[in-house]
Amino acid sequence: MGRDTGHLDESEIARAVIETLAESACDGIVAPLFWLTVGGVPYAMAYKALNTLDSMIGHREPPYLYFGRAAARLDDAANLIPARLTAVGSWWLRVFMGWMLVRRWLPGSATEASTQVRMQAKARRRWPAP
Repeated sequence: MGRDTGHLDESEIARAVIETLAESACDGIVAPLFWLTVGGVPYAMAYKALNTLDSMIGHREPPYLYFGRAAARLDDAANLIPARLTAVGSWWLRVFMGWMLVRRWLPGSATEASTQVRMQAKARRRWPAP
């Protein structure tokens, strides 16, 4: 998706980044895997062709008005279920990552960092610098 970002403030730019990531995750990962699961390689390739067609001519400019509209509507229909799967998957990922942060299982967490600092301080006391 293309947009003019010259007049956007910081929160609008953050929203645009999140929208772009969500659309890219759906178009590039979730939807092809969904159509691969539903109908195998032919369905996945047909989806990618339709998605490419939408990105190439799915504009509201006069030379592509009718073809672009058809490509955009077909792409919207093909993404109906994968977009919802992407939203649910994103929510679950957020919940899971939040749970991991609360449990401090992520490398680089505050607890692990303080443990590393204490261990390094003990090592420096045992082996003085030359």
